[in-house]
Amino acid sequence: MENAVDALKISFAMFVFALALALMFNVVAQARATGDIVFQLNDKTEDYEYVTSSSGDYNAQKDRIVGWETILPTIYRYHKEQYGVTIVDTSGKPIVRFDLNAESQLGNWQDILKWKDITSSTNSQLYNQYQTTIEAYKTTYNDIKYILDEVDNVIDKEIPGRDSNYKLINQLDNLTDLYKVDNNANVSVKIGAPWIGNADEILKRIAVDAGGGVYSRNMINYTGKNLLGNYKNRKFKEKFVEIQTSGIIATDGNTNDSLEVTNVNRKLEIIYIMQ
Repeated sequence: MENAVDALKISFAMFVFALALALMFNVVAQARATGDIVFQLNDKTEDYEYVTSSSGDYNAQKDRIVGWETILPTIYRYHKEQYGVTIVDTSGKPIVRFDLNAESQLGNWQDILKWKDITSSTNSQLYNQYQTTIEAYKTTYNDIKYILDEVDNVIDKEIPGRDSNYKLINQLDNLTDLYKVDNNANVSVKIGAPWIGNADEILKRIAVDAGGGVYSRNMINYTGKNLLGNYKNRKFKEKFVEIQTSGIIATDGNTNDSLEVTNVNRKLEIIYIMQ
């Protein structure tokens, strides 16, 4: 009889323990869910609307005005997360741009400009001799121009009457201060990104853009923009745009809905417009 009573006591104790354990897990789960809701409500970017370049409705997104406490961390992540960052002044003139895709081509940019307009009709001999190289350079140029044009479209909508000389592709083609490097007398190249291919070197480049100074590598000197020194107290409107770089999107006839029928690649561009 005593054994039966003890067995009942043990069974009851195990039941209470299991009930308490289940209750504890339930409380922890509810606490976690509550915490997620609180963090979500306090996340300023939770309801941020990303606008695709195909929609053209850039003004539909909820912009926010930010300072360097937001901009600098964004810049320092650009090479890891593979997005582009463009900073322009109040007139729409580019101050600096960060984009590994374009920077990786800067060492060949003068050759790209040299060959991009050559076709079989303009110079058949050169075209036939270097057709593969010419077509590759034209493709590279057009891919970069496509991204820059989409970014410029956003900036143009924010700053009506913007000087066409401030277009990003013009800045690149004319080797202006946005991309130009100060080279030594023994170096023929006038444009380049010697930090490409090395994360530590990329961070050094960002550092001179943030705080000033000169970044030097491979006999090429890049003068930093000194963003904090020149624009420390300025605020910027932050705009996001997703640009489709490849793939096809088919619609079902309803312009508000779309159905992706092939793999679609998109590139995120973050634009800061000085206020």
